[in-house]
Amino acid sequence: MQEKLQLFMPESYDLVVGDTFQLYYRGIIQSYNPYQYNVVATCEKGKSFPRYFENT
Repeated sequence: MQEKLQLFMPESYDLVVGDTFQLYYRGIIQSYNPYQYNVVATCEKGKSFPRYFENT
């Protein structure tokens, strides 16, 4: 049986200039094991890691 994948993200994030923002994939992917998916976040400022996206 194939699992239905759902993503949950807000319209925006309120961030503070100079602080580090880390978006963990397990927090936005509704799945028993969200790390089974190859998630790649793309952004001009930031870097995608295996378990999260980081922007400083």
